[in-house]
Amino acid sequence: MGIEKLEGLSVLRDYEGGCQAHHRSFWKMGIPCDVIGEESELDGYRLVVAPMPYLLKPGFADRLKNFTAAGGTVVLTYCTGYVNENDLCFLGGWPGDGLQELAGVWAEEIDSLYPEDRNSLQFPEGSRMPEKEYEAHSFCERVHPLGNCEVLARCGSDFYAGEAVFTRNRYGKGTCYYIAARTEEKFLDDFYRLLGKDLSLLPEKFGDLPEGVNIGRRCAGGEDYRFVMNFQNSPAEVPVTGKFWNVLEGEMVTDKPILPAYGCAVLLEREV
Repeated sequence: MGIEKLEGLSVLRDYEGGCQAHHRSFWKMGIPCDVIGEESELDGYRLVVAPMPYLLKPGFADRLKNFTAAGGTVVLTYCTGYVNENDLCFLGGWPGDGLQELAGVWAEEIDSLYPEDRNSLQFPEGSRMPEKEYEAHSFCERVHPLGNCEVLARCGSDFYAGEAVFTRNRYGKGTCYYIAARTEEKFLDDFYRLLGKDLSLLPEKFGDLPEGVNIGRRCAGGEDYRFVMNFQNSPAEVPVTGKFWNVLEGEMVTDKPILPAYGCAVLLEREV
């Protein structure tokens, strides 16, 4: 979204980086993702994440609603549905084009923070999130829950302290989450890990991956291959709970494989 320059201030409006932060959380867990456009069909997915869909093309809102109503899970963020394909602002509040019904929130306004400004997402006792507070920066949107929308976290400071910042709304058979601020990656990592467990998206027959290790999956000819790659400059131990044949080494994996720095293993799921 470019760089906005104010008096003595240069603020990066990093749309691309914001999207990459969401993708990086799934990459860390070895969950494969498709990067699709607003014209794409959503059938066959269990989870759709749409960071900052500021401009809505015709039909996208309806596809999101139909996908969720049928049992899918959607994650939306601040800057959702402000304008149509002609860059004309939706009237009646944001998210526009009928997405307030899906998200369960009405976004009144958005605050663009200075680089040094910080806020927080605060979770109540009993929350499933590992931390009770996560940092927010760059964008904070004022949202008001509608209907039976659940407030999962609230802003920690400034004039919107105590207001909703992270919500969950049941829609048909599915669920829509709304993140009303740009957050530190730790929040995204923790949230998507819980969501990955709930939706059975985490790699089967592997434990939690070490930092810098990724798993890719390819299926061909009835065979199921896992490409385990170490992107760090030190060895990594990969937790394996299934039975795999190490294609490159020509042997069964009998213990946790140790990948050398920048090493790779190709594992084929196979019974002994």
